[in-house]
Amino acid sequence: MNNCWICGNFADSKEHKFKASDIKKAFGKKFDAYLFNGEKVQPFNSYKDDLIQFPKIICIDCNNNKTRNHDNAYDEFVKYAYSNHQKILNEKYIDFQDIYGNEMWLEKKIDLYRYYAKHAGCKVSTSEFEFDLTNLSKFILGKDVCEDFVLKFELKQAIEILIKVTNKINKYTHLYNSETIVYTAGNELIFGGWTTNNYITANWVIGKNISDEDYLRMYQETESVLLTDCKFPIENKNENDEDDKFSKIDFMKDTHLKYENGYNNTPQKKINFFEFLIENN
Repeated sequence: MNNCWICGNFADSKEHKFKASDIKKAFGKKFDAYLFNGEKVQPFNSYKDDLIQFPKIICIDCNNNKTRNHDNAYDEFVKYAYSNHQKILNEKYIDFQDIYGNEMWLEKKIDLYRYYAKHAGCKVSTSEFEFDLTNLSKFILGKDVCEDFVLKFELKQAIEILIKVTNKINKYTHLYNSETIVYTAGNELIFGGWTTNNYITANWVIGKNISDEDYLRMYQETESVLLTDCKFPIENKNENDEDDKFSKIDFMKDTHLKYENGYNNTPQKKINFFEFLIENN
C-alpha cells in the first residue's frame, strides 16, 4: 500500500507517462503503436494500457483535481509549440504571453512547470533510489518556487527531420519519454531526463537545492530554447549484409534513440548535459 507522493493520501490513481489526450489525438480509439523506453520496444493498442502509465503512486484527487490546471497549461503549450515551430526556431525563444495571453501568462507558465514537475516526480518516485520529493510536491500544490527542480526547453533538428520524412509515408506522431539518468554530485543524488512531444523537448533535472531562487526563468515572459542541430555522427549498418533486413522495431531502437540523444549519446555526456542545465538555470 503506497501513499501519494504529492499529498500523502492513499495512492489510488495511475498517472500517464504521456498524456492520455496526446495518445487519443495521435491514434484515436483503436490503433497499433509502440513504446520504446531506451532499452526495448513494446507494442500497445490502448491509451489505458499499463505500459504507458506509472503504477499507483498518486491519488485521484491530485491527478484529476489539484493538477487539472497544470494539464490544461500543458495542452495549450504543446498545441502552440506544434503550430509555431518555425516561429520559435527563427526567434530562438518562446513567448509565453503569446501562448497564454497578457493577463494569464505567468500563472499558466508556472502551471506548465508544475505539469513537468509532476511528470519528473513520478519518474523519480518509481526509480530504485530514495529521494525526498517534499519540495517538488509543495511546488505542485501551490508553492511559488522549487529549489529542487530545473526545466529547459529544446528544439532538436533531427527530430524535426524524422517527423517530416516519416509523415511522407504514414501519419506519424513523435512522443518520447527518456530513461531516468541518476548520478551523484558530492553526496547528493541528481536525477535527469526529458520528454518530447513532436517538435518540443522538455529537459528536467531534480536534485537538492539546484535551482537559483534569485533568478528563475520560470518568471520570464520570454524564454530562450536550446537549438540542437543534427550533425552528430550516425553509424550506418553494412548495406551489403544480406541478413540486414528492414525492421520497424529495429529502426525505432536505432534511429529514434540516436536522434533523441543527439550529442549526449553516452551516460557521461548525459550527466554533463544535466550539469550544464543546472549551472545555467
